[in-house]
Amino acid sequence: MTESTQFNRVILHVRFELDRFQTLLLRLEANDYPSDTARQMIIREREKLADFADSIQAIESDFADDPAGSLKRLISRYRQLTLRQRVLAAIEKSRTEEVPWSLVPSVERICKCILPERPVLVTMKHQMTYEVTYNEDGNGRIILHLPLLHRANAFMHVLIGHELFHPAIADFLKEAWPDVGEGIHVICDDVLKHEEPDHALFQTRRLDELVTRAHRIWKRGVEEFMCDIGAAALFGPAALWTMSGYASSSDLDTDPTRNDSYPPWRKRLSVVYDHVVDNELEKPYLDSLYSSLTRANQHDHLDAIKRSIASEKAIIDATPSAPHDVPDEFTSRIYEFVYASLSQGKKVVSDIANKIPNRWGTVVTQVPALVKRLEHLVPPCEVLDKNAETSPPAELSAIVLACWIERLRLEQKHELNLTTYSRLCRLMLKAIEDAELKRAFLSREGHSRCPSLQR
Repeated sequence: MTESTQFNRVILHVRFELDRFQTLLLRLEANDYPSDTARQMIIREREKLADFADSIQAIESDFADDPAGSLKRLISRYRQLTLRQRVLAAIEKSRTEEVPWSLVPSVERICKCILPERPVLVTMKHQMTYEVTYNEDGNGRIILHLPLLHRANAFMHVLIGHELFHPAIADFLKEAWPDVGEGIHVICDDVLKHEEPDHALFQTRRLDELVTRAHRIWKRGVEEFMCDIGAAALFGPAALWTMSGYASSSDLDTDPTRNDSYPPWRKRLSVVYDHVVDNELEKPYLDSLYSSLTRANQHDHLDAIKRSIASEKAIIDATPSAPHDVPDEFTSRIYEFVYASLSQGKKVVSDIANKIPNRWGTVVTQVPALVKRLEHLVPPCEVLDKNAETSPPAELSAIVLACWIERLRLEQKHELNLTTYSRLCRLMLKAIEDAELKRAFLSREGHSRCPSLQR
């Protein structure tokens, strides 16, 4: 095949794909979205496609003078174009009819606190995992992917708190690695020295490959632990209960080397438990929640919380009944660095979480009133105050916590089934929607006397 023939074939592919992209963007522009983020992304994508078309035209003009170079540039640009498909797919799955749209304004508010100037797009995917994609340079959009089948599963959406902390701690992980890397380099060098010598050079494990593996284990371990703590800082014990439920169908003790470097679930639950229950800064919040429920005579709910926390502690402390993975010596030595970094990482997470007003510890006094509304099957969207002209909208963390506490009470009384669970999910999502609508209305009307708007 001549260069001219190959060039003509590739440019035909490019023009066809470019035309399809432009058509798809026009169709996406006609859809409804729960926020302006998707529309702004569509505008940017159209601008990029216009620049792309100009660059293709320039390459085509250069072909006569530099056939080989023009062909390589064209192929490179074609690959770049195909990569844009991911963005378009994310926008398409961010339509109002696809996403849990009532959550979107709340997610954007959190993101503005911890990641200012970085718009977030909430979208869906078929895989049963929560995921966030972002540029690690600290700029650009954040795309938050939720499982399609979890669209209405409001309780699982607490895991969004975990995902949003991934881009928030990216700088810490970059800055911490050079110092950590020196110690890990020594361990890797020591491991190679004690291996059996192999004269076949291509079979010998290289030091840089081992350091890369160690870096992956360290980064994944520290990152997951820190994001778990971030979710707990935002949602309190609701994060512990959600993570425990999410992990209930998994082996709690899978070794990181057999789980894509993820730390074992039992250890992750232990870290979250320690933050919520034993952390000297967070424990007063839990005590305040207990006191608030006691004053409201909601003893069944209080008992349900205490029993559930004790149950989580028993799971964390339990000895696995079946044979389980034991980390190899190399992974165990790397995890010493993970725990050392986590000591500093906890403070970083705390500083980030403090940027979020009205996180769980500051709004526990709202919970009893919201629980009472749930008992009457009313969305827990506001805290009624007979003495105030305007009652403040309930905060996201308080709504989530109230729904979780009512769920625990129903579990304890053996009244939780698919019907009551689905109803609680609907009440939670409706409450989040109504609270955000009221918050937006009060903001536009200038009701600055509303406490939640003065913070």
